[in-house]
Amino acid sequence: MADKKAVQNLKKKMGKEPNKTRPDSKAPVIKSVRGGSVSGDYGQNRGSARRFDTTKITTFLKDLPSSVTYKLKRKSASRKIPGSPKSFKLEKRQKRPKVEKTSKIIADSFRFLGEHWKTFAIIMFFYIASYFVLAYATPNIDLPALIKEAKEAGSQPGNLDKLKVMTGALFTYRSGATDFARWAQFFLAIIFSLVFIYAIRNLHKDIKLRARDALYDGTGNLIPFFLNISLVAVQLIPLTAVAVIYNIGTSRELFIGNLEKFTALGTLIGSALLTLYFIPTALISLYAITLPGVYPMKTMQAVRIMVSQRRLEVVRNLLIFILFIFASYIVVLLLLVTYLPRFANLSLDLFFLVALPLIHVMMYKLYLRLLDAAKERINT
Repeated sequence: MADKKAVQNLKKKMGKEPNKTRPDSKAPVIKSVRGGSVSGDYGQNRGSARRFDTTKITTFLKDLPSSVTYKLKRKSASRKIPGSPKSFKLEKRQKRPKVEKTSKIIADSFRFLGEHWKTFAIIMFFYIASYFVLAYATPNIDLPALIKEAKEAGSQPGNLDKLKVMTGALFTYRSGATDFARWAQFFLAIIFSLVFIYAIRNLHKDIKLRARDALYDGTGNLIPFFLNISLVAVQLIPLTAVAVIYNIGTSRELFIGNLEKFTALGTLIGSALLTLYFIPTALISLYAITLPGVYPMKTMQAVRIMVSQRRLEVVRNLLIFILFIFASYIVVLLLLVTYLPRFANLSLDLFFLVALPLIHVMMYKLYLRLLDAAKERINT
């Protein structure tokens, strides 16, 4: 026994038995974080295996802003339509033919309504019925009574005097509608605008369309259409805010010096020009967004190509449309006050209901002209 122990001790000293503390022993090996290997519980690099590598984290944090910026730019670039203009960037002005005369657009609109009068009459019936059930409120003015008072006062009002009375009544017209009725008027105008635009688009494509189909399927793009209307409202905020401040300042004589008055007037004109720059794109996009399968951002970019270097022309057409509707309203109201006074008050609301499809037909005709002009420019 003593000899065996002596032999074992001699072998240990000579290194013939595997040493458990050596790295090349048969102990379990653990892979380190940096790719090396250490022995199980007895490895000399056991601490380095558990050490956290901070160099990669530091490099990642340094490169994070640039990588995020790169990804955002690449994503926005992939969404852009080739050839779309940039806002407020000067471009070389090119001679382009005018879209079309406004008078021809108005005449074509009446001709279009006359050709499809039955479809629009049925839709208009539902619109007027919904309006008088949900949103009608009695006007707080009485046009025949105003004319009668003028006659009793000893003066015989002529057509010019009646025109002045009716024009003043239009700007002072307020209805005693409740909050529910006001919201009903707003939503009915949006819903039936979508219905009219759906009918106009399909009838322009020579598709046989029934009024029932337009009423059922016309409101499919309600959310994008509402978002575009919200965008129009946002673009009107600068002009509205500056106009209110300017009105308060002039009425209360807050602008005393000439410099203050000139600065306030210049700010008002600047905000009006800024609004006129953005409004054409937003209004024309209302008719492009109703196409199935389109998205607001792509639509805005496409419309910017259509109205590029044509903003003044679009604004001119819009102003003529507004003046035409206003003049037609005054003429119809004058005839009613003269010959059918009992229907004069009713016409205050009824005329704008009837004018809604005419407005959309004229705007859609303008949209088609701009689209054709943009296609010709791209092809050439």
